[in-house]
Amino acid sequence: VEERRSSVPTELAKAVQRALAVIPADRYATAAALSADLEAIRGTGPATVGSGLRRGSRVALWAVPAALILAVALLWGRFTPAGESADASAANRVIAIPFDNETGDPSFDPIGRMTAEWLTEGLAQTGEVQVVPNLMVMQTLAQATRQQGEAPILRIARLLEAGVAVTGSYYLFGDSLEFHSTAVDPATGVSLGVLDPVRGSVSDPMEAIEAVCQRIMGLLALRLDWRMDWELPPSARPPVFEAAEASAEGMAEFVQGHYLEAADRFARAYERDTTYVRALVMAAAAYSFAGRPAGTDSMLRIPRSRRQELTPYDRLRVDIIQSGLTGDLTAEWDISRRAVEMVPIGTQRWAFMTGLNEQGRPRDALEDLESDLEGLRAAFGPWFRFWGFHTGLYHLLGEHERELELAREGQETIPNFLPMLTYEGRALAALGRLDDLGEVVDRILALRVPTSTTPAHQLAVLAGELRAHGHRETAGSV
Repeated sequence: VEERRSSVPTELAKAVQRALAVIPADRYATAAALSADLEAIRGTGPATVGSGLRRGSRVALWAVPAALILAVALLWGRFTPAGESADASAANRVIAIPFDNETGDPSFDPIGRMTAEWLTEGLAQTGEVQVVPNLMVMQTLAQATRQQGEAPILRIARLLEAGVAVTGSYYLFGDSLEFHSTAVDPATGVSLGVLDPVRGSVSDPMEAIEAVCQRIMGLLALRLDWRMDWELPPSARPPVFEAAEASAEGMAEFVQGHYLEAADRFARAYERDTTYVRALVMAAAAYSFAGRPAGTDSMLRIPRSRRQELTPYDRLRVDIIQSGLTGDLTAEWDISRRAVEMVPIGTQRWAFMTGLNEQGRPRDALEDLESDLEGLRAAFGPWFRFWGFHTGLYHLLGEHERELELAREGQETIPNFLPMLTYEGRALAALGRLDDLGEVVDRILALRVPTSTTPAHQLAVLAGELRAHGHRETAGSV
């Protein structure tokens, strides 16, 4: 800083350098720490800044570094949302590495950097993922390539606390450039999905670069969304970003139980990218859950005719939905088992467990759920219906102490959410712990976080539980 602006006080220059440090551990841990240092520097008064400066000059002197620090703070704030720990956010932090020039012609070198910059900018604009600024990546890459031992991409990811690395290469074929790209988990090297090569003109590569970015953005929008990552097979081709965005909106509606709205969003995803046939499979499933056989059959028309474009798992899903339409429950059940074996964590696993419960087999459903509890929680944990189903199985089995324990554990994952409070209240009603239930009712009435349900609806559920367990008078007051 002092090389660029010699009039900047030394302590202020140090604060700016620390705020811009490449390695996260070297930066300020909190905004409060940075603020405290700035206040201390300002408190040193004119002796540090220079007593000969006019008041207006002093303001101008502070304005540039302060604006720079604010910009960096805001940019880094995109990496770690408010209230989220650095460890939790790192898994979804993305770095775009300059693509490798495999053409043999060094004049094409700038295209690799341009692709990474374009991708970084596109990802940042979506607001869907956390992305490390390209300048930080380039600085860290320069350091990593000078050191021996650890592979540069692993070192970059570790230093920048990134959980996803996007990179690739490009080749020359006549008057065309062909781009190969990939997104990986740097810690394991495991690919997050398949991306087809993209070709573009040598004279104007931007169209191809844009296509690469759209596919990568689409892949990450789905892969880093817990609602979509349930069952996105690595072999599934990602759609363009707009289609992925519509699909994510559809799954958000689906997990809330808004099946018709979900079907509409999934159909819209296919309209935005007609190579994304699996969106129509999800639309058919949504119509099926809504009890709309005509809509289900309509959504299956294209997946049936383009079956070879689907992953093996999605073909099974088509067969499951089709069996349900024809009423062949035996086939539906057998194919569901095969789908669960292929993809243990997915909507078919959810359908399998709920199907066991609907058959009057809550103990079997519970055993199936808890046989892979860690994996199911990793996938479904942010979904309140998962906790409702899990606690509900214990409720049906009369094991209310365990039900209560689970309900309170779920509130640590999804705090301040009406249905989660109701799961706790349901267990308390069954146990006859009316004083504790009264506290839960007060919390329900005090909660002002908007949801798809209302306090009145949740209290009606609790009143029903109280009546069922012989507390009619208390039920009336609730």
